Amino acid sequence: MATAPQLGGVRVTRPPPVVEVVETPSTPFDPKAAKRKDAQTTAVIEYAQRVKDWPLLEQTVEAKIEEQAEFVEWWGKTVQRPGGDRKSGDHSRRSALMIAEDAESLTGITHQQVSKR
Repeated sequence: MATAPQLGGVRVTRPPPVVEVVETPSTPFDPKAAKRKDAQTTAVIEYAQRVKDWPLLEQTVEAKIEEQAEFVEWWGKTVQRPGGDRKSGDHSRRSALMIAEDAESLTGITHQQVSKR
């Protein structure tokens, strides 16, 4: 337990803060929130490493991997590769797919970052 300074011969103690990753019911993927969620899980990972909370670290790393996999799956289904959709030969902007520039603006994550994940 963390301790506060002694006050008049009385030691005041406080429990350490509790950080818990809570699994939420499956919700539709929100590309706008992807970068924010990634930053949040990174912060919790850094915190867990600093305080040596290994169960929290393990749980958060697993959550981050799931979030990244979800993002890459969304990107693959939604974003047209630069130069058009080579599989179908559709090189027009009329395709149902979003162009990479629009996806990058929406998510704050570049095509190069997705390729590295």
